[in-house]
Amino acid sequence: GAIEGPVEKGPQVFEIDMLRCIFCGYCEEVCPEQAIFMSEEYEMCGASREEMVFHKEKLYAMGERFGRDGRVETAVKKYDRLVAEAADQGLDLTK
Repeated sequence: GAIEGPVEKGPQVFEIDMLRCIFCGYCEEVCPEQAIFMSEEYEMCGASREEMVFHKEKLYAMGERFGRDGRVETAVKKYDRLVAEAADQGLDLTK
């Protein structure tokens, strides 16, 4: 189930290096918000290594395109809200 309450610690930078991904699905299994999911999109290409590193913004856009029932958007907004609330209290969850 989903984790309720404040986030203890969050990633400073969230990215997935698709050159290292073996499509095993472990990240999908452990994501507490069900924001990471396997899609039917398996054909990916890039002109450089940098293009194959998917940052939060690119993953969010892919979630909107291939997502299921808005789970990605809900999880991202919840995370951003919790980070902002912690920052208001003088806490930095990104370290």
